[in-house]
Amino acid sequence: AGTNGLPNDRCPTYPASYNATNVVAVAATTSTDTRAYFSNYGAQSVHLGAPGVNILSTNRDNAYGSSSGTSMAAPHVSGAGALLLSHCLLDTAQLKATLLDSVRRGGGRADAPLNQARRSPAPDRTPRTRRILAPPIPMPSTARPRQ
Repeated sequence: AGTNGLPNDRCPTYPASYNATNVVAVAATTSTDTRAYFSNYGAQSVHLGAPGVNILSTNRDNAYGSSSGTSMAAPHVSGAGALLLSHCLLDTAQLKATLLDSVRRGGGRADAPLNQARRSPAPDRTPRTRRILAPPIPMPSTARPRQ
């Protein structure tokens, strides 16, 4: 979404402000699920938030350190998308819709829809999903399980 604390709805920041099927604009949130002071925001242009403050990551010289920013928040959403795609076939629009449907209302934080380790023996083999710390969300009816 950007890290200058401005509203993207009035002051677009790119690529987050592109209105495209393959763009998910991610704001950085704190450990208390509030928007980080530096994170851009916008009801129309920022899709969701993910942890982006004091995130442990790799640094140079084979070391670890904490960093903050929307660049630390976006990988959480990318990882959730990768987990979804590892279990079912979704096109770009379906993947984006599934990720956005997992957002907690009121706070805007993404709750990764994760497939359970054990699949149901149901004949259609549609994977079951769950959210971390949230009620289950259904997979899109057009999703097909990976073979």
